[in-house]
Amino acid sequence: MYSNGTNHSDYHNASYVPYFLDEVDNQTLRAEALQKCGGDASRVQCIFDYIFADEELAEQTLKKDKDQQADLREIGMLFSLPNFN
Repeated sequence: MYSNGTNHSDYHNASYVPYFLDEVDNQTLRAEALQKCGGDASRVQCIFDYIFADEELAEQTLKKDKDQQADLREIGMLFSLPNFN
């Protein structure tokens, strides 16, 4: 439900066109993005940010991704207890 007499058209941007990585033809830019994102093609968020936003956002995304991976490894180590049977 919309408030204050507003409706869907007040929040809808009909001119919005989404971006998709598979539509990027600039191979040089893709190679730069891959290099800046640690050479790992699975870091799609970083690559996307580098291509469609800017290098600073891509660097922040890469740092967050690395931090998250480290946290997941640590959690995995905490729960990899020896079997006492």
